[in-house]
Amino acid sequence: MVTRSQEWTAVLLTAMAGVAALAGALLFRDQLPVSREAARVAGFCLLYGGMALFLWSASHLGRAIGGRVAPVLDHFVVTGPYRFVRHPAYLAMTIALIGAGIVTRSLAGLLLTLVVFAPAEVHRARLEERALADVFGIAWEKYAARTGFFLPRLRRP
Repeated sequence: MVTRSQEWTAVLLTAMAGVAALAGALLFRDQLPVSREAARVAGFCLLYGGMALFLWSASHLGRAIGGRVAPVLDHFVVTGPYRFVRHPAYLAMTIALIGAGIVTRSLAGLLLTLVVFAPAEVHRARLEERALADVFGIAWEKYAARTGFFLPRLRRP
């Protein structure tokens, strides 16, 4: 069972890690030896792609997007991007922050995203999975067995 303290610690940790990654990208610009034009094209594709994936995920979660770790619905979502991965919203935020780091050509922003934010998201997702398993039991386990954590599973022929 996930305690209220664990839940709020995970929520605050991911929020602070996200702010740190974005601040790093904005404060330590132009560190990467990539042309501004190439960085803008690649970075904005990732940034907007991550934002689009987040909006798609949120549209399927509905009121459950509120930031809690514990389930707030009487079912878990298996539609939209949740058909492929269990945590597309967390993946989306990571992709968007990587895009921000590339747009600003910030090594610090990229490192903070990969070394601080992504692990915080994994920790939060693991807590969420424990809570979902407690509430939904075998149905959750079957869903988790057929979908990827952050990336889609490759199906065997």
